[in-house]
Amino acid sequence: MTYEVPLVIKKKISIVVIGNTGSEPYILRTLLEGFNYHVEVHWVGSRKELIEILQGNIPTYDHVVLSCHGDEADGGSIL
Repeated sequence: MTYEVPLVIKKKISIVVIGNTGSEPYILRTLLEGFNYHVEVHWVGSRKELIEILQGNIPTYDHVVLSCHGDEADGGSIL
């Protein structure tokens, strides 16, 4: 008797990393992959790139997690 593993479709999610968040994006990715998500990560390098992502000009999956921290010295700005 052979056992076949059923095909499980992976859900898709994007992580958008803004600024220095330490190991947070790696932990998020590992956690989400453990819950059967296909994860793509966007490492944002500029304000313009972030705006392009948020406007949909740079493709992401339907579900997006923002990995960022505000800067208290800058009034909470993320970039």
